[in-house]
Amino acid sequence: MSGTQDGYFKDSDRVIQEINQSGTDILLVGMGIPLQEKWVTEQSHKIEARIILAIGAYLDFASGRIRRAPKWVRILRLEWLFHIALEPKRLWKRYLVGNIMFFIYILRNRLKFHNMK
Repeated sequence: MSGTQDGYFKDSDRVIQEINQSGTDILLVGMGIPLQEKWVTEQSHKIEARIILAIGAYLDFASGRIRRAPKWVRILRLEWLFHIALEPKRLWKRYLVGNIMFFIYILRNRLKFHNMK
């Protein structure tokens, strides 16, 4: 392991400089959704690591802090529903509003692309 950094930093350039100086090949970013995806998208062009993975909740699952859904729920691809049932106050907006907004975005872009043909 080359190093660690909490996700509460203000200076991305300093953190990226440390990442690049470490010579790391694989960068694991676990800042939570959607912060980690936004940060990776905005900063990836500056990062010299060969592989950048936004791993988010994996750390919570691996450490046992948050339990995984039963296997049959995962097979049905409904783990999000399991977690919203466990933590509705924290997750309702992410899954209900976020998923609806995502589908609207997809439909809007699909229609825009279809009209360009």
